[in-house]
Amino acid sequence: MYFQMGVENNMQNNFGCKLVAVLDMNKLKLFKAEGLKITEEVGQFQLHSEEKQSIERHESLRGNKSGLSAFHDPHTSKKDIDFSNSSRAAVDHIKQLFASDLDYKELYIVASSKLLGAMRQMLQGNLKKRVTKEINKDLINHSIKDIEKAIFA
Repeated sequence: MYFQMGVENNMQNNFGCKLVAVLDMNKLKLFKAEGLKITEEVGQFQLHSEEKQSIERHESLRGNKSGLSAFHDPHTSKKDIDFSNSSRAAVDHIKQLFASDLDYKELYIVASSKLLGAMRQMLQGNLKKRVTKEINKDLINHSIKDIEKAIFA
């Protein structure tokens, strides 16, 4: 019996720490998971400020093309630019966390399909290799239990 318990504990430890990133256009929530359970919330980040978005929309209505959208293909929509900017900000936060805490072995991303696509384009190198699961759901306003069900079910 003692041997069996030791094997189970080793199996749980072999899963390693996972970073779970749950995001939408405006917010990123990061969780630490060990085994098949989320153990703690690591951080919450605002990806866009509402004030900045309203200013950008107002400028685009006036035809001011000196902003961010001037550097994109003219057929790129404002929404696509927002997805790109949100995913870039999220990837920056995730990179910082992986650099500061070497215990993380895997990255799980939970987001809408458009945001997942934008995230895939932004992820590079070692960070891209650590993505082991992508969940196509918007769970930013859901409980930790709901997020666990979606990831580990």
